[in-house]
Amino acid sequence: MVLSVAAAVVVWLAVGDAVDGSAANHRAAQASLAEGIAVAQAADSLADQMQNSINALVVGTGSASEAALYAIAIAQNVEKLRVIVADLDPQGVDDTLVEIQTGLGEAQASLRENQGGLDETQQGLTATQPAIQSAITALEAIPDQLRSAQADLTDADGAFDDQLGLWRTAIVLLTVTLLLVLFVVDRLARTR
Repeated sequence: MVLSVAAAVVVWLAVGDAVDGSAANHRAAQASLAEGIAVAQAADSLADQMQNSINALVVGTGSASEAALYAIAIAQNVEKLRVIVADLDPQGVDDTLVEIQTGLGEAQASLRENQGGLDETQQGLTATQPAIQSAITALEAIPDQLRSAQADLTDADGAFDDQLGLWRTAIVLLTVTLLLVLFVVDRLARTR
């Protein structure tokens, strides 16, 4: 009988330690979820900022490309003016006109190359926008998913105390039942 009571005490303590360990793990999970929510919100904010930056780059490259186009048109008009001036004074400053013509040709070529690069950059940025928007949508959902998990954990807070109470009640009932059985067996053995 003494061993039964001792076993009940040991089980009582073991159940308490097991439930306390589970409760500690539960608290650690809640803390991790809280940190996860903060990280997810920061990532969502960064993704929004990245989307805004890409939108600005798309607009900016389009404007820069348009400016290069206007600069090319100016260079072409200056070339036309150079031709008119050369026709007016065929004996004039040929070397200066050749330098102007060469400079204008190089400027136009460089501007066309820059315009092509800007157009490609704008197309590439425009092509990435759907993928970035998809990533942003996924990132926006994460904080809510983590909050839902956190709410589920919060709902389970009282379950540890309930579980501990049920286990300890079962230990007391089983110990009392075992002691009664042992008492009855002892009485039956003495009456024979």
